[in-house]
Amino acid sequence: MRSPVKTRSHAVLFRIPVRGKMWTIKLGRPPRKGAARGAKDIDGLCDYEARTIYIARRADFRATLIHEVLHATYPDLDESAIAAGEESIVAALDRLG
Repeated sequence: MRSPVKTRSHAVLFRIPVRGKMWTIKLGRPPRKGAARGAKDIDGLCDYEARTIYIARRADFRATLIHEVLHATYPDLDESAIAAGEESIVAALDRLG
């Protein structure tokens, strides 16, 4: 993987297509906006307007990336459905080793 590009306090890791649009994946403390505004510590954030996924440096990167990509892909699903999907995908990947 290429070296991350720093922007403010976030490192741009890569870009991925989600539902036909390019999304940016950034590593660093997620901004406090939307539903995350009142939260103390969050592992990730899906910013729909900016088409950017933020992942905290302390987070389980793989699980958080899966969780936030699910949010980006299925914006109408509630948090419990996203969490269930994340758990299933992580469990399947864990079985692969």
